[in-house]
Amino acid sequence: VEVEAEAVSYIVTNHLGLDSSSESYVSGYLGQFGEIPRAVSIDWISKVAGKILERSRVKLPKRKGTT
Repeated sequence: VEVEAEAVSYIVTNHLGLDSSSESYVSGYLGQFGEIPRAVSIDWISKVAGKILERSRVKLPKRKGTT
């Protein structure tokens, strides 16, 4: 579901202190229903956002041939 991807985007960008339009998209989408639709998995959103943030903390080794 597209709103799940936008929710992940909102969590990650908010955590990193970046601006994003995802907040308005998610709130607008959910505002249509008055509750979270069954097709939207809060568990999936949380897991994916957590994995992205976890990997953002890993320092990558320098590429060979660069200074």
